[in-house]
Amino acid sequence: MTSHPSQTIENPFKIPAVFISALLIVQALVLLVSLEFPIEVFAGLIGVVVLFLLFSNLFVGLCVIILMHFLVLRGSEGISIGEVIFALCFFGYLLQWFFHKFFIDRSRLLIMPADFALAGFLMLCVFSIVPAFLQQNEMLKWLRELLPFFTLLLVFPLRELANTPRRMKIIVACFVLLGVAVAIDNLLAYRDAASSVTYLWELKSSRKALNAPMFTGIIIVASAFFVMVRSFRTRMLALMAIVVFTAALVITFTRGYWLATVIGVATFFVLIPVAQKMRMGMYFSAFVLLFAGAVVLFFGDLANFIWDAVGERFLSVGEAGKDLSLLNRMAEAKYVLSQIAINPVVGYGLGKTFKYPAIIPYEFPTWYVHNTILFVWFKVGLPGLLCLLTFAGATFVQGLRVFRMSSNAFSKTLSVGLIACFVALVFVSFSSPQLLERDSALLIALLTGLIQAEWLKLQANHDAA
Repeated sequence: MTSHPSQTIENPFKIPAVFISALLIVQALVLLVSLEFPIEVFAGLIGVVVLFLLFSNLFVGLCVIILMHFLVLRGSEGISIGEVIFALCFFGYLLQWFFHKFFIDRSRLLIMPADFALAGFLMLCVFSIVPAFLQQNEMLKWLRELLPFFTLLLVFPLRELANTPRRMKIIVACFVLLGVAVAIDNLLAYRDAASSVTYLWELKSSRKALNAPMFTGIIIVASAFFVMVRSFRTRMLALMAIVVFTAALVITFTRGYWLATVIGVATFFVLIPVAQKMRMGMYFSAFVLLFAGAVVLFFGDLANFIWDAVGERFLSVGEAGKDLSLLNRMAEAKYVLSQIAINPVVGYGLGKTFKYPAIIPYEFPTWYVHNTILFVWFKVGLPGLLCLLTFAGATFVQGLRVFRMSSNAFSKTLSVGLIACFVALVFVSFSSPQLLERDSALLIALLTGLIQAEWLKLQANHDAA
């Protein structure tokens, strides 16, 4: 029987793809035999091929990029090989997605008020190279401060690729899996460090302060699913997430994120119906007992020592007027405001360093400003700050509309968790800068992208009706 002509040209790239794959395998085998460290080279080549295959599917590539953030979430003084690999894959994926968007789909990118604000903010961050050059800022430092902001570009593929509940669940699962890997790494490292301490101050100095935004976000969203969903399996998974990430957040000893988590959960409590509020109160009591048991099980004899350190740290929140850390940040903010007053519009460019009369001895000059608003205003100028605030405000309003308009249980639960998470991040941004680290930038991109994805679905259903 003669085949239909269309069958012979169904996949015109099949033969070239097979040929290229065979050629790569041959080259890999040649290198495997000839090079001094053949196993590493062979593994690297396989990794390149795997990444190529993954990036051929935009949604799978997005999930891989989320998981690959593990390479850059642990912090480093210099530029590590993991950061280089991540940067190549991250920007390679974005380049591929935007090329597909502009030249294949030929569709608009900026369709919402938040889009224009985000685009303006990122452009002003890039153009800050001009004042940075005039101020003689270190260009490598300018680049390192700029790169985390580009994580916000993931908003665009997120909102278009998370177009079904199943895909949304996969994306959330990837982020939680990333958080689990980081949390376990932090917990094990902290347990090892804490096993040799003698005094409370040593226990607090052994803390793992990295990735607190990620833990806060997961706790808040997991709390929403634990209270609102009816599925027993989903509730148990949410409860496990709450226990693990609460433990991870506690050992960061970052009081700002502790309070942010409480405010996020309180925001969620305000938004949900009365019946669910009562259920939440009962669940909270059970959670406290379960969490205490988990800490004792994991840390053993160190548990009482850790409770004392956490209690001392938490009680110091009420002594704001005596807290040296808070007083030092106020001194920092006062100095930065004095510099903003001199140059409020243009800013000093990313990478700008400064010295101020610190209460706690610091290594100077520093580039770090603990207040997000002051950081952006100081470095990018007033237009950049206005764009960022517009982006944040539009995202919050859109999230509230999605929560009120959505009739789907999953969408409603996810949206209320994202709104509560957003409020928590806004609160903590006054004492801990957001967007300056990969984890907080990824969290903000994720919650914005998912909110916009839900909004686009609601708009499509409304137009279809």
